[in-house]
Amino acid sequence: MILGQAAATAASLALAGNLAVQAVSVPALQARLRQDGAVLDWAPAGEVILDNAAASGITRAGTWLRSSSIGGYYGADYEHDGNVGKGVNRLRFRPTLPASGSWTVQLRWTANPNRATNVPVDIAYSGGVATRTVDQRQSGGQWVPLGTYPFTAGTDGSVLIRTEGTDGHVVADAVRFVRA
Repeated sequence: MILGQAAATAASLALAGNLAVQAVSVPALQARLRQDGAVLDWAPAGEVILDNAAASGITRAGTWLRSSSIGGYYGADYEHDGNVGKGVNRLRFRPTLPASGSWTVQLRWTANPNRATNVPVDIAYSGGVATRTVDQRQSGGQWVPLGTYPFTAGTDGSVLIRTEGTDGHVVADAVRFVRA
């Protein structure tokens, strides 16, 4: 059924843009399918992924710009702070975890020489808050583990990407929680 929905949506986008169906932008098609409720990413039991484009579970402060210019991102795109608004720009991922227990927190970003080497990331878990610093010039396009922490089921935990004191563009792409 998803193939039929994807084909129809691609045809609709092609007609609206006066394009050949092969010229339809894949990120635009994915965004439209997600908007229409399609599930494009399968997460096995014991794994929760929250992407920057999620309809819920994301809160922002300041200005975040969407981009897909540097590859390696999860989903349709990623967001960055434009290297401005340091200390004002923040993005929080608040997943809905299905069960209490230990979860390994992993973060994803796109690497580039203009990225910050000192991005503060706060992991709020059931025992408190742990702050980790990540170098976004390295390890782009992969899930980078930030540690394993106890979480309660529901939406009490979060991962906050901050920008104060950073020395380059700060990227917010996706976070993954894996049962430990």
